[in-house]
Amino acid sequence: MARAAKRGAAGAPAFNPAKWASQAARQVDITACTDALVDILASPESWESIDGDEGVRRARQRELAAALRRATPLYELTATLLAPWLIEACAPAPGGGVAPEPDAGTVAANLVALMAHLFDAPGGLDYDPWSGLIEWVWSHQNALAIADLSRELGGAGVRELADPEYRRRLLAHLASDAAAALRGRSGHLLLTYAQELAKSVAGTLQLDALTPDRRELLLGRAPLADPAALLPATRPTQLSSDVLAPLAGGHLTVMSSAHYQALREALYKGTFDRVEGNPWPTAQLTRGGLLGQAQLRPPGTDGAALREEQVEAWAQVMWRQRGELSDLDADALDALSALWLSQARTVGDRAVADVDGILTMRGIKPRSRGNGRRSGFEPEQRAEIARALSHIQNIWIDIAQAEAPDEGEEGLEGPTDGRGKTRLTLQSRAFVITDRLGLTDESGTMVDMNRFVFQPGEVFARFLMGPGNQTALLSAKALKYDPYRQTFEKRLARFLSWQWRVTALGDHTRPYRVAELLDAVGKEIDGRHPNWTRERLEKALDTLQEDGVIAQWQYDRWDESAVERRGWAELWRESTLLIDPPAVVVDHHRQARLPLPLAEPARDPIEELPDSPDELGRLIKERRTKRGLNQAQTGVALGVTQGYISKLERGKVPDITPSATFRRRLRHWLTNA
Repeated sequence: MARAAKRGAAGAPAFNPAKWASQAARQVDITACTDALVDILASPESWESIDGDEGVRRARQRELAAALRRATPLYELTATLLAPWLIEACAPAPGGGVAPEPDAGTVAANLVALMAHLFDAPGGLDYDPWSGLIEWVWSHQNALAIADLSRELGGAGVRELADPEYRRRLLAHLASDAAAALRGRSGHLLLTYAQELAKSVAGTLQLDALTPDRRELLLGRAPLADPAALLPATRPTQLSSDVLAPLAGGHLTVMSSAHYQALREALYKGTFDRVEGNPWPTAQLTRGGLLGQAQLRPPGTDGAALREEQVEAWAQVMWRQRGELSDLDADALDALSALWLSQARTVGDRAVADVDGILTMRGIKPRSRGNGRRSGFEPEQRAEIARALSHIQNIWIDIAQAEAPDEGEEGLEGPTDGRGKTRLTLQSRAFVITDRLGLTDESGTMVDMNRFVFQPGEVFARFLMGPGNQTALLSAKALKYDPYRQTFEKRLARFLSWQWRVTALGDHTRPYRVAELLDAVGKEIDGRHPNWTRERLEKALDTLQEDGVIAQWQYDRWDESAVERRGWAELWRESTLLIDPPAVVVDHHRQARLPLPLAEPARDPIEELPDSPDELGRLIKERRTKRGLNQAQTGVALGVTQGYISKLERGKVPDITPSATFRRRLRHWLTNA
C-alpha cells in the first residue's frame, strides 16, 4: 500500500480513506454507479470468462472495462475521497500567512484531471483502473459466492460435488436473480476499490517533496494548465499499491540473458568461492555457453591502487557478505531489472525506485495500527532490502573473452591471445546506484534509505535494447514466494521464465530432465529419503500450476513401476517432464516474433538458406552492414556470441557448423531484417 504522505517536520495526517468514505458516498450516488456493474456481472457470460481461455478472458475483461468507463464515475468517486485529505494535509499557507480557503470542488476536479493524465494519457502509468475494477469485483464476488455455497451445502457437501456440478452451482449462484444482494455487494466493492485506488494516487503525490508552487496547484488556488504539474519532479512510474500493481497479466518484464540467469543462480545458491590469486569471492557464470565471472567487490576498488592492507580489509567485508547471500538478493535483482525496464527508453537512462516499492513487489504488507490504518513497513524489512541492494551494488561482472570483430569495428578492440587473434572482455557493475534519498545519522551516514536512482552496468544494458533484446516475462509470484519455505517454487519460476525466453523462436514445450530442474533449484536427491525429493518437486510444480506460473506439467519419460526396483532414484533423476508456459507468456513471445514495420518496402521472405557456412557468413555480413549493426549486436539478435558470427563471416570451416535452430533464427532475422 502507499505510505502515508508527510508534510515537512510537522507531518501531514495519514491518508485514511475510510475516514472520508461516508462523505464521498453522499457526494457520489453509489447505487446509481453500480447499475452498470450489476447489469454486466449478472450475466453468465461474464462469470464463465473467469475459467475460460486466457485470451478470451482478457478480451472479455477489456469489453467490460470499456462499458464501465462509460457508465461509472470512478475517478470522481476516488477524487472525493482524496480531496478532503489533501486540503487537511496542505491547507496551512507557507510561513503561516493567510490564504484563500481551498474549494473542495476545484481540488476534486484537479484530481480527476490528474488521474486521467496518469492512467489514460500516452506515456502514463501502465495500469488500467477499469480492468482493475473488473478483476477486483470478479475475485471478490467469486469468493463471496463460494462462501455462500459452502454455508448452503456445508463443507463436506461442497467437496463431494463433481467439478462440472460445482461450477454449474457456482455460476447459477453468481448469475441468479438476487440482484439486490449483487447490487449491495457491488456498491461495497466499488467503494473499497476506489479507496485502494485513492491510496495509490495519494502515494504518487509525495507530499514529503512538496514545493510552494505545487501546494497552490494541489489546493486549486492557482490555475492548472497541465495535470503533470501536480506531480513531484521525480514523477512516479508505477503505483505503490500491491493490490493495483501494474503487471502484464501478473508478470514482470525482466532481463533474461544467459549471464543474468547465471548471476541469479549464483546469488541464491551462494556459489561465490575462492579463486587462487584473487581476494574477492568469485562465482563462475557459465549458463548458455557464455563464460564469465561475478565478483563481490566494493565500488571503491574500481580502478583504484589500493594498499595490501586495504584490499584485505575490503575482502573480509565481502566474505562476510558472501555468507549473507540468499534468494532475497535474487528478488532484489529481479525487482531492479523490472523497474529499470519499465522506465528506461535507452540504455543510458536511469530509473527511480524506493525500498517500500520493492517490499510491495515481494508481497510484503505494511504493519497495521488498527482502525484501517497502515503505518509502514518494519525497520527490519526495510533493512533487509537495503542489505540486498548493497550486495548487488558490490557485484562486478567479467564477461569472458570472445574473438574481437573484424578490424575497424568501433569500441571492441583488445589484446591478442598468443595465437595472433584479438580477444576482448566486457566488464562492469551489475547495477549502479547513483543517488540516494533517506535519513542520515549525525556523521552523515545514511541509516534508512527511502528512494534511489540507479542504472544497469554495460554487461546488462547492451543486451536490452534494439534487435534481439534479451528480456522475458517473469511471474510476479516468483518474488512473492517465501524465500525460506518455497525455494523450489521461487527458483523454478525464474528458471522456467528464462528457458521460455530461450525457446521463444521454437516450441515452448520441451522435455526437462529431473536432474536439470533439481540443478536449477540447487538441490540433490536425498540419499536416504529420495521419495521426499520427488514429492517436493512435484508439489512445487503443482503449486506453480495452481498459481498460474505454468499452464500444466506431466511426465514425459517415466515408468511408475520403476519405484518398485532398487536404485529407482537414479532412473527418476534421468526421467523427463513436459512443462507448458501460461498463455500470457506464449502470447508475449508470439507478438515478439511478429515482423516489425519496415522503413523500406518489405523484401520477399527467404525460403531457403544456402547450405554452405561460407555463403551464410557472407549473407549475414551483407545484411548486418546494410543495417549498420556490428557483430556483437548481430550475435545478440541471433542468440549466439560475437565470436561465432566472426568465424562464420571469416569462413572458419569446419570450426562452425550451423545447427537447425540457428538456421531457423537466421531465416527469421533475415526475413524481418
